[in-house]
Amino acid sequence: MPKRYEPTLLGLPTKIRARICEYSVIHDEPLYVRPKENNHQPALTRMCRELRELALPSFYKQNDFIMIAPKSMYDEGGGGNRPCLRA
Repeated sequence: MPKRYEPTLLGLPTKIRARICEYSVIHDEPLYVRPKENNHQPALTRMCRELRELALPSFYKQNDFIMIAPKSMYDEGGGGNRPCLRA
């Protein structure tokens, strides 16, 4: 009896894997992040190094991030951080 082929994500061609990774980490809505909190990267990026290397560039390039920070981080008393902020 012939051996049964069971497809896996890592068994797919690289271009198809990359496309799947893109679809799984790109969000339509902005992602909110808070300093000093455990802002997790997508679960797919924690499965193995190869998927991490494929998915993280799309995650950071294609998503919008909004940082929720306490006023003390950017006001005059916040250690001069205001010039470092960009809109």
